[in-house]
Amino acid sequence: MLLIEAKLYPKIIFLLNKNPKKLKYAIMYSNETGDIAKKMRKLLSNYNVSFLKKYNPNFDVYIITYPIKEDVLKKLVLKRKIIFSIFPRFIDKAMFSIYLDTRIKPFVNPFLIKEAGLSVNPIIFKVGKIYEK
Repeated sequence: MLLIEAKLYPKIIFLLNKNPKKLKYAIMYSNETGDIAKKMRKLLSNYNVSFLKKYNPNFDVYIITYPIKEDVLKKLVLKRKIIFSIFPRFIDKAMFSIYLDTRIKPFVNPFLIKEAGLSVNPIIFKVGKIYEK
């Protein structure tokens, strides 16, 4: 699943009209998810990726491996940061994840995208699974 996400995330970033190679990525991890974070970093080795245990505003893209706290989520959204979740069950704390069904699709949280004021190509809403609160 991580391999699929590592290939999908840069494509989603293109749909946000940004160049994935020019952005700084942070993988937010906990003690329990450190191994997953290391694997994801290796898969994204062509990008500028760092590890974070605590919030740091100096990145453009945040990949979460656990449900971040509400105050951290608000800071990321206010600063218009792009948030991915490795685990689809945390989509309420992220803008994007993956959805596994008969096909693999982007899982999209339009509420956070709108709240952050990010502009995204509307095609993602046609090809993706839309999160509903």
